[in-house]
Amino acid sequence: MSAVFFLKKSIYSLIINVLMLTFTIGNIAYAYVVNHASILPLNKRFYFLVADSTHVETSAHFAVLSGGAGYLLEYNDNCYATISVYLTKMEGEKAAKSLKSQGTKLVEVSAEAVYLKTKKEKSAAKYLQGAFDCLYACIKILNGEIVRLDNGATQESGERILRELEKQFSYLQEEYKKIFPLFSRLCDTAVKSLEIMRSDIIYVRDLRYLQCELCNGYRKLSQEFCV
Repeated sequence: MSAVFFLKKSIYSLIINVLMLTFTIGNIAYAYVVNHASILPLNKRFYFLVADSTHVETSAHFAVLSGGAGYLLEYNDNCYATISVYLTKMEGEKAAKSLKSQGTKLVEVSAEAVYLKTKKEKSAAKYLQGAFDCLYACIKILNGEIVRLDNGATQESGERILRELEKQFSYLQEEYKKIFPLFSRLCDTAVKSLEIMRSDIIYVRDLRYLQCELCNGYRKLSQEFCV
């Protein structure tokens, strides 16, 4: 029994040592990558107002009926039915408070930084920074248009702004086709969505859906450069 006990103890110690060694090597590799990467700070946060329910698809359907986005946000192994998204915590909390009786909560999604690790990525740093800057600027314009339409702006004025936004996304889609293909595809999605919206009545719920898609897209793009 004693020999078996010591054998088991030795095996257990060996496993622990291997795990500790693996963890140490992983930390060293992580530190090496971080120290040798060029970092582009983003520091952006998006506040998704979601239905506090496990019946996600049903909640998304009802969100659309009440003028919400109905966007399905997949984040941290969870799926949420999104009503709208906000660029500041204060705005998000205000909206959540007004819809408290409907069972909602805020999900904060962040994009902290972009880590450029390869020589190719580092040489394209200014273009990548430009992509994120332009995307956020377009999100802010879209956010402003949602507020305007909510406050009674005319369809004609909305159509003019969306046309200009569509032109901007179209330019970015072509400009970044080779430099940043994933970003280019997101811009292409925006162009097609805006084109459809302008051809009919502009509904705020559709703008909210696109804004959710762009905000979540911003986060996903930043993750392409994580360490």
